[in-house]
Amino acid sequence: KDNAPDITSNQNASVAVKTDKGIDYAQFVVVTGAPAALTGSNYVYNLNSTYVGYSKDNNGDNAYYYEVIKDGEKVVIATDKSSLGANTIYNYGVNEEAFGGDSANNVLAGLYDLTAMPASGFKAGVDVDVVNSGVIVGNSNAIQFVLAPETVVVDLDTTDSTSDITFEATVDNDDIITVVYDVVGGLNVAKTIYITETGPNG
Repeated sequence: KDNAPDITSNQNASVAVKTDKGIDYAQFVVVTGAPAALTGSNYVYNLNSTYVGYSKDNNGDNAYYYEVIKDGEKVVIATDKSSLGANTIYNYGVNEEAFGGDSANNVLAGLYDLTAMPASGFKAGVDVDVVNSGVIVGNSNAIQFVLAPETVVVDLDTTDSTSDITFEATVDNDDIITVVYDVVGGLNVAKTIYITETGPNG
């Protein structure tokens, strides 16, 4: 059970059974259904559509700098893309050998290859109705998210600049949020919550 992926009632498994004193015990279980697709941890939230600087990578090509939220921190990364969507979530791969970083501008090492995250990995524009006992209910009861101990909550509702971003924030009723999540055992487990608009309680 510890090495198996999350199993739903519709997945098949082959079971080797041993009977001892009239009781059947599972000796081996082979799950034949594919595991649910998980988001993974390689994603960033891009804050602005315009880059904040640029340089050259190790091949002499342009490397553009963008402010992003990555692993619960605001950082600057380099990519070969001269235009990105603001307030957009991207999956990434990184070639650490292609760019040595820019310490003067606090740019991380590596050239990031960014692709828009598939819609199945996140939900934007969730209007929070209820936050109770580790569960967020939104969009008039149409969707629920479970908060895990490792869920990161970032408040992006700033008045003047990205310097006002708050980490380890708290979700309140009437906030508008974007959620990156995995489906685990039929539950939407939030990985990262971005508060894009705070409600009257915020």
